[in-house]
Amino acid sequence: MKNPANPIAVAVEPLRAAAVADAVKQTRAMIEQTWTAIEAANGNVNAAGYGYPRSGRHDYFIQLARCKLAQSVTESTSSMMDAPVIRDEARAESVLRRVAYDASIDFDAYVGKLTIKVGGEVAAAHLVGTTFAVWDYSILEVTHADGSVDRWKTTRIINCSKLGRLFNQYPTRKMK
Repeated sequence: MKNPANPIAVAVEPLRAAAVADAVKQTRAMIEQTWTAIEAANGNVNAAGYGYPRSGRHDYFIQLARCKLAQSVTESTSSMMDAPVIRDEARAESVLRRVAYDASIDFDAYVGKLTIKVGGEVAAAHLVGTTFAVWDYSILEVTHADGSVDRWKTTRIINCSKLGRLFNQYPTRKMK
């Protein structure tokens, strides 16, 4: 938590751990899918569809992202070009640590944007209801310094870039 004096940051902080854990879970699933495909192809990344791109510009960046993912979680069995690869748990854990770090930074950005969106001086803020999972929905009740009260509903959308990278979006709307 970056700003303990910000009531909004304090109120939504319990959501951070769950958001980070879910990002790691989603990435772990992508890694497992990659390993399964490569192992089914006897370690041949090209046959599994994770080799270095050799196609035209249209598909180049998508294939490059797949190749880099495979390289980041596997180890070559020899120094020869196109040698079979095997899963590398240590590399995968490194990727997952980076994903957790990035998800925490993304959460800080969400808190900052939410603080700006709410605007004004905030006297108090707290989560309402029993569902405190930002990807289902969360409702933040904000009491302003002038005594007015707003409710903000946040959901999470998981998108996948054209390069195959998962990323979260947190649309937040003021409830009427």
